Amino acid sequence: MLKILVKKQLTEIFRSYFYNPKTNKARSKGAVAGYIILFAVVMVGLLGGMFTMMSLGLCGPLVSAGMGWLYFALMSLLAVLLGAFGSVFNTYSGLYLAKDNDLLLSMPIPVNTLMASRLLSVYLMGLMYSGVVILPAVIVYWVVAPVTAGVILGGVLLLALLSAVMLYSSYYLGGRSIYLMRRLPDGRQTLRRQVWTAPLLWAVCAAALGALVLGLCYGAWYCITPDQCLPTEENIQRAMNAIAASPYSS
Repeated sequence: MLKILVKKQLTEIFRSYFYNPKTNKARSKGAVAGYIILFAVVMVGLLGGMFTMMSLGLCGPLVSAGMGWLYFALMSLLAVLLGAFGSVFNTYSGLYLAKDNDLLLSMPIPVNTLMASRLLSVYLMGLMYSGVVILPAVIVYWVVAPVTAGVILGGVLLLALLSAVMLYSSYYLGGRSIYLMRRLPDGRQTLRRQVWTAPLLWAVCAAALGALVLGLCYGAWYCITPDQCLPTEENIQRAMNAIAASPYSS
């Protein structure tokens, strides 16, 4: 039952690959294959290749300098960011605001199995997005650094730890997104005022404050700096003459 529910969750996530959202009709086998190939090319070829090249550029210098921990810290941070960005929306729609809860709960399906299937689907999506970053990083490290049993075990444990972190972050961020969405006002004018007017007003105030601070700094610099050090025309000409008269100038 768990396998069937997980397959159902993943099918819902990639539903647009199998069904046309406008006509709600099944796509042809060629179209489905094309969408799957395009997704694989983007994930493996584009993103995977980009992070592989990044790993190749970072791993060698950092490992030779004895800073392999910094290499894994940077790549792990990128993996967490990409995984959170890719799985938080699936968490929002598949775990918290699923539309088939009433239908599934009316069936003889244990609640634990239902929740496990939803959490497992979120875990797999987070593992896919974070694995695009951390898996090339681990493989590049195995190629560059001396490979031992501890290095291999550490890479596997890092991948498992990041996937667990991704599951928790997706769960937390999904819950926070629901809380923030419910706090949005219903009226369009109030929403426009809070979403557009307030940030724009803060940006204008920040720009005005920055201009004021810059003007004060310029005034302080102009008043404190001696007259012979100011970039006036006479001082610039005097400096050019001194450089021309220097025995080191050619």
